[in-house]
Amino acid sequence: MNTFLRFSFAIVLILMVAASVPAQPPQIIWQMATNLGTDNDPAGLKETPDGGFVFGLTWQPQDTYWRAASVIKLTGDGDTVWQERIEPNLHGGNYIYDIDLDSHGRIWVCSLVSRGYYGKHPVITSLESDGTLHGQRIFTNHSRPRLMSIRAGAASTVALPGNYSYGRGITGIVNDQIETVWLQIWDEAHDISFFAVIPYQNGYLYGGWYDINYIYTPDSTVFVQTDVSGNVLMSDFSQQPYNTKLQSMTDLGPDGFAAVSVKEDSDQLVLSWYSQDAQYQSHVDLDLYRHPQALFEPGDYVLGAFCNMSDGGYLIGGRSDDNRAQLLRLDGSGDELWRYTMPQHSDFFGSTVEEVLLLSNGRIQIIGSLYNWSNATFLIQLAAEGETIPETDVKHKVLVIHERLD
Repeated sequence: MNTFLRFSFAIVLILMVAASVPAQPPQIIWQMATNLGTDNDPAGLKETPDGGFVFGLTWQPQDTYWRAASVIKLTGDGDTVWQERIEPNLHGGNYIYDIDLDSHGRIWVCSLVSRGYYGKHPVITSLESDGTLHGQRIFTNHSRPRLMSIRAGAASTVALPGNYSYGRGITGIVNDQIETVWLQIWDEAHDISFFAVIPYQNGYLYGGWYDINYIYTPDSTVFVQTDVSGNVLMSDFSQQPYNTKLQSMTDLGPDGFAAVSVKEDSDQLVLSWYSQDAQYQSHVDLDLYRHPQALFEPGDYVLGAFCNMSDGGYLIGGRSDDNRAQLLRLDGSGDELWRYTMPQHSDFFGSTVEEVLLLSNGRIQIIGSLYNWSNATFLIQLAAEGETIPETDVKHKVLVIHERLD
């Protein structure tokens, strides 16, 4: 082999190796954790019009046995703007499941209030952008339902998926006064659970799973599409992948939508693609997992760590197989571009990413949980892809949870 051919072959090998090695994740800009001693769990993460963001936090006040619920607003730099406690029952179980923002900047929260096994009721709360209460409604006329997610859409409506304890799925819509526009309870014979909803084609798309045999292994993925008034445009109970629980969805426009589900037998995450009319196209198994421990309400964990990138790729969060929080950056085909893995913390036996958000400036906001006998919440902001941050500028913060009611 002559010198030129050897040189050319070496270049090809270098390019092949470089193409097979994922890029490094963006740098950390700032990171923080909640003050220890207040057992807590985050839910929901949404950017606000001023460049900050809000999230929900379920937590246990010190020296108590009950759970409190707060919505927290931070600046884009991680500084606290306000904290608002929203629980209607100050000495019971209060659990936040999800939050969203509507087109007016109003914050919507779905939560659960509990005073025991038979006293669980869904709660919908709306806050103004400064944290003041706009409205709150406790749904007390149904037996033990749970609303798993919340999304604000067109015509000042808000969509809610959920389930009853006895295998009936819930799909609903309320207006901006939290008055019921539409509510449908789905066939009890199929053990249906709706976990996710997204604004879709000027209406809503609900996603979940059902088990026709009542053996606690989901047989099929289910989708229901409605307009903003609740007229059902499509319902399909036969979609793949089977034996998984759908957790989260994202709209892909003309290409349909994508969903993340979790395998029942392994907690492994699966990324699936569907056409606009909710017909299954393909899926890939991810080297990423859901954390097996759900804080406060076992089995109620809903994965919100899934969002689109401007190039058609995805950010998906979860945990590694050795219980460390991970964030995957994938291209549009599901191939890995880079992976961020959180270092193991000596005071905790595990961690997981629970929500991820692509900010309008291209930076990436992560929120997740550190697991121990007393759990904590962490927040990490990563730089935009290609952005360089001097290491001396990385900030370490502590989020102090306000236990006062004022």
